[in-house]
Amino acid sequence: MRADFADVAKYGTRQSGFEGLRSHSSGVKGSQFFYPTWSKGSLITNSNEKLGDKYMYLFDKVRQELFIQVPDSNAVYLVNKSQIHAFTLNTDKPHTFEIASDYIPGRTTDYFEILIKNDKYSLLKFTKTTLVKFDPHDMMRVKNGELYDEFVDEYTYYLTLKGGSLQAIPLRAGVIKKVLSAEKSKVNDYFDTNANEELDEKFLVGLIGFLNS
Repeated sequence: MRADFADVAKYGTRQSGFEGLRSHSSGVKGSQFFYPTWSKGSLITNSNEKLGDKYMYLFDKVRQELFIQVPDSNAVYLVNKSQIHAFTLNTDKPHTFEIASDYIPGRTTDYFEILIKNDKYSLLKFTKTTLVKFDPHDMMRVKNGELYDEFVDEYTYYLTLKGGSLQAIPLRAGVIKKVLSAEKSKVNDYFDTNANEELDEKFLVGLIGFLNS
């Protein structure tokens, strides 16, 4: 176990424990964390060292911070962002994140989730989570009994071609077709084939996968 502490301590600072990681009260609807509890995963550092799934991981969406728990202990460490290249959380499926500065050099405090990584098109996702306080003057929410603060996620999707600059790509058909105008025929084919599907993240992932095939 001593070696486990030493390995993690190289990359971060020790924290007070799980409850100390919460920046808001536990009565808020939703979660400030990507997954509400600790999960298995892995971490790749900028020096290409890897911490595996014997550790537990927790990603704070609000503060864009990654925490690691040492096995068989309550010791929790906040990982220094300057040390992180990528990390994976194994929840319902593996979710891999990379530091945003790998794509936008000046953006050193955020992480992009990698939805598709390909030599042609790659698709990234940024989740911005904010705390929305209950407004007692919002009569509709009062009427519906929604008397609570809540965490609200806002998603931004980015497309990159052959590792080039990022292009924001909102979930709107007209904008998607404009951004991907060089692939007009294949894009139109995909939209026609999936005309009855909701234009959501699943649709966009399917489209980019189709263009990469």
